[in-house]
Amino acid sequence: PTSSVSHLLIAEIQITGGTGLASNDYIKIYNPASEAQDISRWKLRKRTKSGTESSIRVFPDGSRIEANGYFLWANSDDGFSFSLGANVSSTQDIAADNSIALFKSDGTLLDALAWGSSTTPFVEGAAFPENPGALQKLGRKLTNGSIKDTDVNAEDFELR
Repeated sequence: PTSSVSHLLIAEIQITGGTGLASNDYIKIYNPASEAQDISRWKLRKRTKSGTESSIRVFPDGSRIEANGYFLWANSDDGFSFSLGANVSSTQDIAADNSIALFKSDGTLLDALAWGSSTTPFVEGAAFPENPGALQKLGRKLTNGSIKDTDVNAEDFELR
């Protein structure tokens, strides 16, 4: 995909693999820039429906996303992250009515995504109104081959 956006974007998430696979979760981050990006010590955080905030993962030193490339976090339970070839993993999970945010190492919020409904989500504009179901992905829309980023989650994402 192409993009007029120059900052890293949350590109796609999955919150469940179905019955018995609730921790088959991943978050895919996209670098639309023409240069690689060092993301050492950057943070992925989440908020639950009630607004409780926690860390999903702090990226280790040496983490980078190639130009026009992806960086994948996945839950490590039952070898899920290994099966996807994830760049990083942890035992954290994401679920219905959650929200996530990507922060630079200095604490600057770079991108956020909320789905379903929650108390005080990380969100851009309005949350995507639905929760993804089993094996559904919530991904960024493409408009004429370009990634959509209007800073409104409800408009920028679609279920796949």
